[in-house]
Amino acid sequence: MSNDERLRELVAEFFTNYLDYTEDSDSGVMFNPIYISCCRALKLEPLEKLLIEMKTLAGVSNKGQE
Repeated sequence: MSNDERLRELVAEFFTNYLDYTEDSDSGVMFNPIYISCCRALKLEPLEKLLIEMKTLAGVSNKGQE
């Protein structure tokens, strides 16, 4: 496996098993218990765009998202 293939696999795993992971709360509401936060307002939009592009390039679908 090439480094590029392994990197793509790891990025896909990062989204699938961590950032896109959802659970039911005790009240029955679905939520994402794992998230990335940023306290720099000027970095929020670039971070969001970066994560979206990473997810797209890794071939991770947005099923059930947005």
